[in-house]
Amino acid sequence: SDEGVETLLSSGDRVECVTNHLTSFAVLVDHRGIIENEVIPERERLALTVIGYIGPAISIVCLIISIVLMLIFRKAVFKASLGYIHFNLCIALLLGLITLVAGLEASSNIRWLCGLIA
Repeated sequence: SDEGVETLLSSGDRVECVTNHLTSFAVLVDHRGIIENEVIPERERLALTVIGYIGPAISIVCLIISIVLMLIFRKAVFKASLGYIHFNLCIALLLGLITLVAGLEASSNIRWLCGLIA
């Protein structure tokens, strides 16, 4: 929905918008600390923390299972280039999620690390 969203700038290669609300995803990827400046009840802050760790952890487990299965059935998987693409995609997603989970706490203490991980 575009309710509460206003376009500030629209040029050939850039669009800048402002909103008066944050979606759930925006709360999870708030790398500028905007949410930290607002008062969020402790219960909601705990829920966001749990979601921020459990979601990627489930994804990491599923990606490891996928990679193991691809390696077990490699003769069938790697017959076509599509198998290599899926395998490489799983590896890239796994490394990205591990970086995210490992950097969640570290980035709160080291400001420049947050930007690097993002």
